[in-house]
This record gives sequence, C-alpha cells and structure tokens, in this order.
Amino acid sequence: MISRHPFLAVISCLLGIGTSLALAEVLPLTRARDILDLTAAEAQRGIPVKVRGVVTYTDPSWAGQYFLQDDTGGVFVGHSGKNPPEIGQLVEVEGVSHPGAYAPFIEHPKWTAVGRAALPEARAISMERFASGIDDGLRVEVGGRIRRVFAKAPGQWGLIIASGGQRFEVSVTPALSDAPLPLSWIGSMARLRGVLAADYQLHRRGLAMVRLFISSSDEVHIEQAEEIDPYQQALIPLSGVGQYRRDLAPGQRTRVRGVVVARLGEESLAIEDDTGGLIIKGGDLAGFSPGDPVEAVGFEELENFLPVLQDSVVTGLDQPKGLPAIQHPTMDMILLGKYHACLIGLEADLKEISSRPPADGSSKGREIIMTLQQDGRTFKADFADVGSEKDKLPFEPGSRISLTGLCLAEANRVGRVDAFRMHLAGADAVSILRPPPWFNRRRMGLALASTLAAMTFSGLWIFSSSRKNRRLRAEILEREKLTAELEQAKKQLSLRVDERTEELNLEISARKESEVRFKAVIGERTRLAQELHDGLQQGLTGVALQLDTASRLRERSPEQSMHHLELARTLMRQTHADLRSSVWNLRSRSQEDFSLVEALRQSAERLTEGTGVEVDVRQTGDLPPLSELQEENLLRIGQEALTNALKHSASAHIRIHLSVSENLLSLSVQDSGKGFLTELAHGPEQGHFGLTGMGERAQRIGGILTIQSQPGQGTLIEAKLPLQSPTPS
Repeated sequence: MISRHPFLAVISCLLGIGTSLALAEVLPLTRARDILDLTAAEAQRGIPVKVRGVVTYTDPSWAGQYFLQDDTGGVFVGHSGKNPPEIGQLVEVEGVSHPGAYAPFIEHPKWTAVGRAALPEARAISMERFASGIDDGLRVEVGGRIRRVFAKAPGQWGLIIASGGQRFEVSVTPALSDAPLPLSWIGSMARLRGVLAADYQLHRRGLAMVRLFISSSDEVHIEQAEEIDPYQQALIPLSGVGQYRRDLAPGQRTRVRGVVVARLGEESLAIEDDTGGLIIKGGDLAGFSPGDPVEAVGFEELENFLPVLQDSVVTGLDQPKGLPAIQHPTMDMILLGKYHACLIGLEADLKEISSRPPADGSSKGREIIMTLQQDGRTFKADFADVGSEKDKLPFEPGSRISLTGLCLAEANRVGRVDAFRMHLAGADAVSILRPPPWFNRRRMGLALASTLAAMTFSGLWIFSSSRKNRRLRAEILEREKLTAELEQAKKQLSLRVDERTEELNLEISARKESEVRFKAVIGERTRLAQELHDGLQQGLTGVALQLDTASRLRERSPEQSMHHLELARTLMRQTHADLRSSVWNLRSRSQEDFSLVEALRQSAERLTEGTGVEVDVRQTGDLPPLSELQEENLLRIGQEALTNALKHSASAHIRIHLSVSENLLSLSVQDSGKGFLTELAHGPEQGHFGLTGMGERAQRIGGILTIQSQPGQGTLIEAKLPLQSPTPS
C-alpha cells in the first residue's frame, strides 16, 4: 500500500486495490513518517502531501528550503519559491512527494504559518546510529570531542567533531552574529543538539556523509574542557609523534615544530625537523609555503598505519626561512619508514610516464605520474604540471634521472611499510643523468603500430581474397554440375595419368642416380684438378721461369745461365716426383682396404728408395674408423713432414709414429738431423708453403699441428686430432 492512513486502509479492504490507489491520489499524506516510508518508486509518483510541523532548521543560502518535524519524524522541504519560515515557526505545508537523492522529501511546497512552538526535544542517539543516516531530518543529540573550530560563513561557525572513531562536521549559528570564534572549545568534550542531515551520492542515491545543523550556540553544551593547555607543554620531536608516551591522555593535543617542506593540497602540509618528518592537517594552511618554520598543535592519529597530526592549528615562527638539507637514503632505509614526510634525493631509471587531471578537480594543467626503478624495486613519483596533454616533458622513459622530493611511505594491511612514492615540486626537481636509448618504448610502439597496420592490411587483403575464392568455388561447383557427363572420361584419363606418372617417377629416379654419379665424378675431378694445380702447375711454372731467365742470360753470363738451367732440371725432377706421388696417392686411396699406417709405410719406402735413410713406421693402439677427409689430410701431413726431413735434416734415421689413445689420435714424424730455429723458418713470404700447408690441413680436420726443433737436436712434427668419446653401451 502507498498510503498508510488508517481510513484508507479500511476503504481498501472494502473497495479493493484499484479504489485505494484512486483515493491515494486524492487524500494527502499528513505525517512526516508516511513520507519517509515511501519507496523511491512510490515517491516518484508525486503523491499529495499536507503536513503540519515545526521548522527545525533553515539557512539563508538554502534558497527557501528547510527542515520540518512533527510527532512522527523530520522531513526536508524543497524550494518554496519565497522566503522560508523562521526556525521555531509552526507551519502547514502542502506539496507532493519526491524520491530525493537519499530520502524522500516534499517538493513544490506551499506553506502557511499557523503559530510558533518550541523546538522538539532532541533524541539522544549513539554515534553508530548517527553515522548510519537513518534519522535524516530529525533533531538529535550526540556527544564527542571538538577537534576544530573555524569560520564557515558570515554569521556561521563550523566544528569538526570526533566520536567513536567517526568524524563529522557541525554548522552552528551563534547566538550573537558578531560573536568571536570559540577557540577555547577545541579539545573539549561536548553534547550537541541539532538536525541530522545526510549528504548524498547523486549517481547512486546513496549516503556520502552526515552533518549536524545547530540553530543556536546555546545548544552546544561543554561537558569537559581541555584539561591540559598544549601550548604550555614541551615540544615533541616529529619522530616521537605516534610513539608510546605514558603521560599522553586521550584527546590531548600535541605541540611540534618544524620546517614546511611540501604542500599537499589545501589542508595538508609536510614538515621536517632533525629527527624526521610528519604530515599535519588543518583548516587554514593556505598561507604557508616550503621553507617556512612553523609550530603546529593538533591531535595525534594514524592514517594508513602512519602518524599524522590531525585538526592542527598552525602558526608561523619568527625564524630564518630555508629548506633542510636533502638526504640520500638507500632503498632499504626508505622501506623502514624512517624518511616518511622528509625531503630525499634518489637516482633511478624512468620506466613510464603518464598524466591525469589534477587531483583538486581543476581544469588547468595536469598531474604527471612517473614509474621508476632502482635496484630492482619500483616506485612512483608525481608532480603538478601547468602544461597540457600535448606538451612534451624534458625527459623520456628509459632515462636515468636524479629527482628530489617528498618521500611518502605506504604501509600494507599489517602496518609494515612496503612501498613509497615521491611528491615533487615540479619538473625542475628532475635532472637527466643519462638519456634513453634510441630504440625506446615510443619507437617500439610506432613499430608495433606499423606492424599492426600491415597486419590489418594483410587481413583485409586475405578477407577480400577469400571472398573472391568463395565466388570462384561457387563457379567451379556450377561448372562441375554442367560437366557431369565427362566424369567417365576423366576417370579413364586419370588412370592414364597415373600410369604416365609412374613412368615419369622411374625416369626421374634414374636421372637422380645419374646426377649423383655425375656429381661424384665431378667432385673427384675437382679434387684431382686441385692436386695438379697445387703440384704440377706450380712446378711447371717454376721450370718456365728458370728457362726464361737462362735464355736471357745465355749471351751475357753463360755461368749464371747454366745455373738457372740446373735449377730448371731440379724443379722438373721434383715436379715429376710429385706427379708420381699424386698418382700413387690416388691409386692407394681408391683401394677399399685402405690403411693409414700402411699408406704411410709405402710412402716412406718410395721416398727413401736408394737414399740409405731408414724410416721406422709403427702404430700404437687400435685406429678407429676415420672419415675420408681425416685419412686424406693425415696422410698428406705425414708425407710432407717426411719429405721435409729427407730434404733438409740430413738425418739417417726417421721415425713415424701413429698413436691412438682414448680420446686422441697423434701422428708424429721425428728425425735426428740438423734441426732449425722455428721462429726463423721460411714461410709463404719466401715461397715455402710446406709448414703452413700442414698446419692448415690439421685445422681442416679439427686438429692442431706442433713443431719442435733446435739446431743440432733434430725436429719433431706432431699432428693431434681429438676423437669422440665412445658411446656407453
């Protein structure tokens, strides 16, 4: 039922719901309680209202609005279009219901004064009930400690009351309009009687906070004045705020001194002394700026587990201005909370920069938020900037920067400081130590954007192509339907294609085998050409050069001409021997039962035949299977070392040893001849390639070549080749 009038209830029983609703639109609600009991949907229908009650509070700035109370409750009366009645006036109000932003009220009121009456007795309620807002519009009585007294408007005081862990604001109209602010009330326990009014959240029709409106200072009853004058007490160091003090009474104010190091909005300052820092909050702090020495008297409280001085009265001191020295703590010291509300300097890597509208709600400028990192720990810093979103800051992400600002510790749920942020005075508090790398996040973003654009274009192209493909498939299906009569011919053709495909596969296989054989022949021919180029061509070139020289000297110097002819004969014999050696190597290497030690022995016998030089060739250990490349290069190293020993050492005995250990194969050629100084050995610059060639062959198969020799002590040439460890069975 919309109306709770007993007469309407009887009519409803007799005539039914439809009749009761019709009468509800005719018969008005006559009690404040009936209006407050309406649901939002019911109040939205604009039900007629006619209520008689006492005006309990109004304000000149309310544009004719006021609170009205009868025996059942208190209700708010909306704008009446004329001056409101006076407090204490008995009036009769007619209007319609409105759901209101929090509780229902009377809209479009017309009031008539019918006399005067005493204000209703204030109902004493608990702070818990007061904070719930359930008694919105009712005169109530609550108790608490007066924390702040300030001038709210001409002829009106403002009080901040704390009680039961709650804080609320009180508006008081003093008995005398020119009465001075009752600053002596601060710190007192008082009982206050006035009208409870709820502030609302319009977007959700919910409670935001509650206030108390008092029509006369006589309704503020001081029960207990502040026991101790804080200005007569000793100063407390800032680090002592929030610490245990046995003499600190409940509600007692604390007096501190320090230097203002930062402003945090309109009602907060950060001050610092030799012991630490502290956030102080008060009502009139606009006249103070960083560097001002101040004294503050306020109530000690905890906000987010950190001490603050709440409801402070701040006064300036007649002392020199100036900021304290900047401290440079470590991250570990900061996370102990010792530098909360202090000026500090840090060096860190700038990871990210973002901006948002100013926290005070103004439309000018922006707030810059920087994400920084030092020693793997991340923190944020912020400052107000007068520029717009388009204005570029003088530093970029990726920079190494130095910054100076206010350290603000942040505690977790168990009260331990585990993070902090820095509040800077502005962009001037930041200096660049190292600029960012060229390829930074912005350029990476551009690259990603370009890639995304390319992918989008590709996606559109694929989508367009797929549509074309769908149309083509549709055409193909249509054509398949039209060519169904050719299916049998296609089957026969398919069989023929399969047969031909098999024939082609056979031909392709044969061609591939032929190509493999051809490539093997070409490879062997290439290797043979390299052998002939490295040996025969070089020798013939040398012979040609000697013959040309001898021809030129024949008339002028017959002796020198004969000398060059003798050199040509020597080169011819050597070339002939090298050619025979290459042919022999090709023949021996082609044998399937090739043995490296046997090949070395045959080479030694061929080279020393008729020379009288003894060559001892032996093998120690079992030779594992080697690749053709390894065998070929080891054979050539042994042949070259033996040839060098025969040419230069004048040794009658040469020892060739092929040794195999667990992980190493060693081929050594040792003579007992003249020897030489290795650092003076001839190389490619003098036209000698033997030692260099042996070293290159050793490197080609993953080995190393060592040469040990001293004049008169013979020569040892050793090639070492690492072997793979056997796989365990």
